[in-house]
Amino acid sequence: MGSIDVQTRPYDLAPHGQADGWMESQGFFDDHLEKPWESSSSYMLFTTPFVVRRWYIALVREILVVYPKSQAIPRKGLRGALLQPLLVQRRVHFDHTFARFELMPGERCGVQLHFDGQASQEADILIASDGSNSQVNRQVGLNNKIKLDSMTLIQSRGIISRPVRDELPESLVESGSVMFLGGKDVAGFASVYDPQKDPSTSGAESYTLFWSVGIPRARGDELIAKAGSNPQKIIPHLIDYFRNDLGYGKPLELIMRSATEAVRTGLLTSSVKPKTDWRNGIDKNSRVVLLGDAVHPMTPGRGMGANQALTDAANLVELFQQATFEQDVPSDEELAVLARRFDAEMYTRAFKMVKASEAVTSLDLTTLSGKMMISFVGMAMTAMGWFVSALETIGLKAEVKVDYVSHEKYVTMDLLYRLPFVMYILKASTSQRRRLDTACRQDPESATTFRVKANGLVIFLDTWLERPTVLPKVLAIDDVDEADYIFISHAHFDHLPGADKIAIKTGAHVIANGEAINVLRSAGVPENQLIPVSGGERIPLFPFNCRQAAARGEVDIAPGPPGAPQAPDANLAAASVHVWPSLHCLMPGGSHADVPAIMDTGKEYIGGANQYACTLDITFGMKYGLLKIGDHMPHNAMDSAMRSFVDYVNGPARECMSHFDGGQLMYNFLFGEGKVLLWNGHLGGYDGILKTVQPQPDVLIQAIAGRANLNGRPFDGSAAQFAVQVSKLLGEPKKVIWCLHDEAPIKPWTVDVSPATQAVEKETGSKVTALQPGTSDVLF
Repeated sequence: MGSIDVQTRPYDLAPHGQADGWMESQGFFDDHLEKPWESSSSYMLFTTPFVVRRWYIALVREILVVYPKSQAIPRKGLRGALLQPLLVQRRVHFDHTFARFELMPGERCGVQLHFDGQASQEADILIASDGSNSQVNRQVGLNNKIKLDSMTLIQSRGIISRPVRDELPESLVESGSVMFLGGKDVAGFASVYDPQKDPSTSGAESYTLFWSVGIPRARGDELIAKAGSNPQKIIPHLIDYFRNDLGYGKPLELIMRSATEAVRTGLLTSSVKPKTDWRNGIDKNSRVVLLGDAVHPMTPGRGMGANQALTDAANLVELFQQATFEQDVPSDEELAVLARRFDAEMYTRAFKMVKASEAVTSLDLTTLSGKMMISFVGMAMTAMGWFVSALETIGLKAEVKVDYVSHEKYVTMDLLYRLPFVMYILKASTSQRRRLDTACRQDPESATTFRVKANGLVIFLDTWLERPTVLPKVLAIDDVDEADYIFISHAHFDHLPGADKIAIKTGAHVIANGEAINVLRSAGVPENQLIPVSGGERIPLFPFNCRQAAARGEVDIAPGPPGAPQAPDANLAAASVHVWPSLHCLMPGGSHADVPAIMDTGKEYIGGANQYACTLDITFGMKYGLLKIGDHMPHNAMDSAMRSFVDYVNGPARECMSHFDGGQLMYNFLFGEGKVLLWNGHLGGYDGILKTVQPQPDVLIQAIAGRANLNGRPFDGSAAQFAVQVSKLLGEPKKVIWCLHDEAPIKPWTVDVSPATQAVEKETGSKVTALQPGTSDVLF
């Protein structure tokens, strides 16, 4: 959290053992080794990301393929590769500068996060990985960072050409990154990495060169004073010191002169192991966890700190994965147990490495004892998962040689951890308070329109937000500023209107039947946002940012015909949906005059008004009856509700609806194992389809108004009885949510769902969740 000065620096993070062998067996080194570093990405930003509201860490195994053996890689590229799967799902957000946190008082569980110039956010757990200048470390009172005042650190980086690279020491060019330890007066390392080809110069190659040296503090202060306010002016003084005082030759001078674009000076940072538990035995304090340099900063040297931070993250995820919590959200007491285990392992492991890094920095390899010590440190590092090769000596100094330590293999990381989804309820949707989350939630904007947020996706199920004036409004359509997908059940006036405006404003893709698609095309929705379906389709779903990245060629592209819009590869999908044919409900009686004022879901209907009763009655009744009320009845003879309905269908809805439903559709959303949501937007269906839907839903959104339509025929029985049958055919979903039972400006004014609720809960294993417009529900 917070602002971090992110510098492009090389690290050798190379997998070995099981991870290395697994990747080689999959051919990843051949297929993916260079790709993450060959092109810049808009995702590779230089401000600190933050993830709030539930923990979700996904360090994907495939990311390890960018760790070749001892090849230096830029932190910028590493960061982009690790973040990309989360960025395309909108799980990570930038441009927030962390200021402070507060633990929720009293019985409330969680952490309030405050940012400079941004709204505060609530989180269950704060995982602080905000570097060696950690504000969280200071706020909790840890304050275990120290400065090693015996040495001054001077470092820089720059872009070099191929001819300059070829002049560098062979050890550096071949290994990519080396440490040099040349007596008590100098220690440091250099790296060359990130090959680039410039098409404007016939493919001329360039590289990034980074170097860092430590010199005695007294001499460092002297050189800094000579440079004054311009750090770059220290370079000639530093070179003179190395050449005249220490006797180093041209190769080291070439390294320093070739990379002067980003000179920095300062003292080496390290840390000490905390002597006491900063949480002071208070369980609530365990909602704050520190890892990486935020708790154990160490002296720079071949990515030791980065590897320890990644190990911290992997271990923390594994602890969460192994833990069993009584509730979806862990209690303070449960977190305290987990935090103690995490801290105990991390402190033992990481602070050994802190001491090892200090020891390597201070070694004098011009002495026998120094050489013996580096051998000992090498063995120690091997025992901790490192491998240090034999020393390689090259002549950077005329009289005394400087020894280079070149790591052929580095720390092992086999990071394939994924926490279970943790869902939460959004309690303030009416005030439009936004949460940055990794959860799946559902906001009913009316009882027939739902907004689902899951896996970084924002999905609308129908878009009936602009409604007759007599009906309450929960969300103004102009306030909708994000949507990845819009799913339309059918093309009628109380389902389709608004899809055009939302799609045009947000770029959302609309998935609907052919009739609805034709209406939206006429309403001006771009063709590349329209996806016509009729049932039987299976569709991967991607966040808007991922689709944009595909259009720019920045992510893997799915195969497609010439001229088709570029779509992301299915492996990048955040979720998927299966489309199934379904049926619109029927209405009791022979005309609208027979429709009851209150639709009772317990009332049984037997037989049909005639032998051909079917959805054609709905189509013609809509075309010549309901939508023509204004032609058949004087405006002044209508009550206010009727007038508002007529004004609506002849006004805002007129250009975005149809009297023909176009073929009712049912959508089965797959958000993850055990997280399947089926939306059946009308009281109808085919039993042959319902009983074969796979995977069966965990949550069912089922319309409950009207007379049920089974296989195209009027269902003999009540809506409640039909709902019971649907639940059983679908394997009795754990949760059922009713829809299509709004208040209406025309008959039926409302729907009594209590008989249906009682029947489903009595005769099946499903439980009904009752929602009110403007409230939210945890789906899973």
